Amino acid sequence: MLSKPLLEELRQIMKRKYSLELNDKELFEFANSLVGYFDLLLKGSLRK
Repeated sequence: MLSKPLLEELRQIMKRKYSLELNDKELFEFANSLVGYFDLLLKGSLRK
C-alpha cells in the first residue's frame, strides 16, 4: 500500500508535468498500476 504522502506527491507530479488532475480513485488506481508494472519488470529481469 502506498502512503498518503507518496500519493499526494504523485498527484502533484501528474498535475505539473502532464496537466492531469486525478481524483482520489483515479490516483489510487494509477499508482497501483505503476507499482504492478515495475513489479513485473523486476520479476522479468530477475529471471534472466
